Amino acid sequence: MKSNYLNKYILYILLAVIFSGCATPENIQKNKNKNEFQQFIQTKSDSLWALPSDVAKSAAEDSYVRGLSYAADSNFAYAALEYEYALEYDKSATIYLSLAEALSRLGYIDRALDAAFNAYKLDSTQTHALEIMFSLFVFKRDIASAEKVALKIYEKDPSDNNLLMMGDFYSFFDQKKALEYYQKYDDANPSPEVKSILNKLYLMTGDTLRAIIGIKELARTNSNPDYAWEYFDLSLQTKQYSNLDYFLDSLFDKYSLKDRTDFLSSVIYRFYFAQEFIDDGTSNFIKKTLRITADSNYNIGGMFIPSFYLAYNLKDSTLLESLLNKSILLADTIVDVPLIASQFYQSLGMRDSSIAILERYRGKFPNNPKYDIQLGYTYFFKNDWTKAKDNFLSAYAKDTTNVEVLISLGDLYDKLNKSDSVEYYFTLALSKDSENALANNNFAFFLSRDTSRLQYAMELSQKSIDHEPNNPAYLDTYGWILFKMNNREKALEFIQKAYELDPENYEIIEHLGDIYESNGNIEKAKEYWEKSLEINPENNELIKKINKYRK
Repeated sequence: MKSNYLNKYILYILLAVIFSGCATPENIQKNKNKNEFQQFIQTKSDSLWALPSDVAKSAAEDSYVRGLSYAADSNFAYAALEYEYALEYDKSATIYLSLAEALSRLGYIDRALDAAFNAYKLDSTQTHALEIMFSLFVFKRDIASAEKVALKIYEKDPSDNNLLMMGDFYSFFDQKKALEYYQKYDDANPSPEVKSILNKLYLMTGDTLRAIIGIKELARTNSNPDYAWEYFDLSLQTKQYSNLDYFLDSLFDKYSLKDRTDFLSSVIYRFYFAQEFIDDGTSNFIKKTLRITADSNYNIGGMFIPSFYLAYNLKDSTLLESLLNKSILLADTIVDVPLIASQFYQSLGMRDSSIAILERYRGKFPNNPKYDIQLGYTYFFKNDWTKAKDNFLSAYAKDTTNVEVLISLGDLYDKLNKSDSVEYYFTLALSKDSENALANNNFAFFLSRDTSRLQYAMELSQKSIDHEPNNPAYLDTYGWILFKMNNREKALEFIQKAYELDPENYEIIEHLGDIYESNGNIEKAKEYWEKSLEINPENNELIKKINKYRK
């Protein structure tokens, strides 16, 4: 049995050798011919560039110079082609570097990297190839490779410029290392610009106190106002409010008039647009800034409006009045200043002062209807209907296209019980703007008193709520018309919604009481009426309603 097995094994080996290792003479000749042809092709290919060395050098130089010319004209595609042609004759580091730059400009990042690699392999003494590699790795966001190359650059050339390069590189992802390089640079070459960068890095690494101290020192020792503003802004952002007084008391006066004006404007607008910073810690600083604004001779017309709002929000009526008086000095040239000052006087309840300003400056701007309109509203709120009407008529004479004035005239004639004039001006307003929500609403409410015109009133009111479905006044009008049409359930739905949107509107509250009265719920009606009377205690008609049910 053993002998037979061995014989079979030897036979298999012989067969394998025969079929795998043996070849016919014909096959051997074919392979030889194939190899010879490949060698022929390679030889011919090599001979294409096999020029005498002086000729090859000249050809490379010619192509390289043409490439430089193309690159100078920003034609980097042709430049790259010339460099590649030059490399066929002279594979030098210089040509590879130029090729790398051209390819990088064309966006061929990997090919540019390959050219830079070849340049460095040919001449590792220069850093230019490394600098190209570094910028390309950064572009590829290959930070690990970029860091390795940057360290090699600095190892070869630890110059001041490369110190800054390392600091700038690390500032994006390792601020502590960036601090080391910038600090080393600053030790040897102290400058405000680098100190400013150091302060930002301190802030980024969580050392806020050191950052503020550094910026404060920069602001103290330099005339550049940007450092003072940086100190103010950082102190505000980090809620170091005690530093703000130093900004005004110790830094402010050393700058030019223009810089001081810019500071005041910037501070005022900073708080105006970021009112979350207005609190007990900043209110005194803001007031101090506004007092400087009010008491100074700076050209600060552009900051009066935000100044008014800040003083108003701080509930400092004395300061607001001081700013308003100062603003009036500019009224000869800025048409809106007296108007805005008048509005703020009115907000303080000083309506006579508001009227006095408007009357005084209306003559300086005789063709501007804004003064007449504002006077009209001011007299309207004083319940002086006649003077309000006269001013709105004056405004209309100056601007017959103003729908707002026509609506106001309709409302005023309603107060004067002049029904024909009411209808005339509301109709005129709607003829100019049929979709005006306010005109439709106010005319609808007027018409709701006439039971024969309730359907038309409903159509007008529907337009109003189509435009502004969550306007409580418009919802109240619509509900009131439904009430007049005896649809009490639906009326209550609309007026209840109006009340939820505006729970302090005494007219809406009174209407709720009226609906509950019609439903027989007198206690609920009295509850709403009394609430309305608390808000508007001079409503004599409502007092009569309440007294009717008092025992």
